[in-house]
Amino acid sequence: MPPRVRLRWKRAFHAMTAPRPNVVLALASPDERAALEAALQRNIAADRLAQSFSEAVYPSRYTDGTFPAFYVAEEAATAIAEKMHHTANWLAKHRIAAHPHTVVLVHVDVDAMVDDLRAMVAARPALRHATDYTACQQQARSSRTAGAHGVLYASIRDPQGHDCAAIFDASTLREAQPHTAVRLEWDGTAFIDVS
Repeated sequence: MPPRVRLRWKRAFHAMTAPRPNVVLALASPDERAALEAALQRNIAADRLAQSFSEAVYPSRYTDGTFPAFYVAEEAATAIAEKMHHTANWLAKHRIAAHPHTVVLVHVDVDAMVDDLRAMVAARPALRHATDYTACQQQARSSRTAGAHGVLYASIRDPQGHDCAAIFDASTLREAQPHTAVRLEWDGTAFIDVS
């Protein structure tokens, strides 16, 4: 088993697509658009946290879909890199046309006992696979069953390799609040940063 460590991150980052009615925003004036986006983001952080632990869970790197995994990163750029990778794959797969796209960064404090997978991931290629998450999901299930609140690992999407965590227990997360929004442009094949 991997070592269990206490993860205490003040202001960890979670990136999510901004919930916004694109048709209404496209028709709004710049001032109306800013007011509408501010209203939509007011409770976005708390809502995102609640949804992550109460709605249907989709399979991802550290969950097979039978338990929640809320992903956070120690650096904002890491959270954005992770989110952009997965969103770009989804948009390309569904052949979504070019459009403006906003990613909202959420701050959250983490205080959790997690299994530190960083050495294990470095030594086992199956845990670094770009698209097959089977080994990661099995490890996450083992860690969760053994009482870990989550797992700690180095980001695969961030070239700097900063740390991320998948948190399984909502009680270890506090003070969720919106941090900032990053404006991007999806050109039909890739994201262009326009912030």
